Amino acid sequence: MPGGCAQRCATLPDRVRTPVLILHGEEDTNVPVGQAVYLHRALRWFGVENEFVTYPGEGHSISGRDNQIDMLQRVRTWFDRWGAPGGDHRSDASNRRISSPTRPPPAGATG
Repeated sequence: MPGGCAQRCATLPDRVRTPVLILHGEEDTNVPVGQAVYLHRALRWFGVENEFVTYPGEGHSISGRDNQIDMLQRVRTWFDRWGAPGGDHRSDASNRRISSPTRPPPAGATG
């Protein structure tokens, strides 16, 4: 695709209506974390439900076992909430940034 993410992402968030889960390694050299921050802020600006989680010390692939478990729990919780017909579509519940996966797992996650 011609153009960088800044050009493509600048035109995307105003058209997104589906809730978005952003999981990103802070040390990612393929996709700099700044692009994920930009997307998160743009989605929030346009009122799109989103959750943004960064994984310290992780690159493009999440390889730490604890981080992999955290990521899988978050994905499962996200799909339980938003993926099923009649899922929770409140606009006040998300749009948050979580800076570290050391926080407790999301409500309803099992270990």
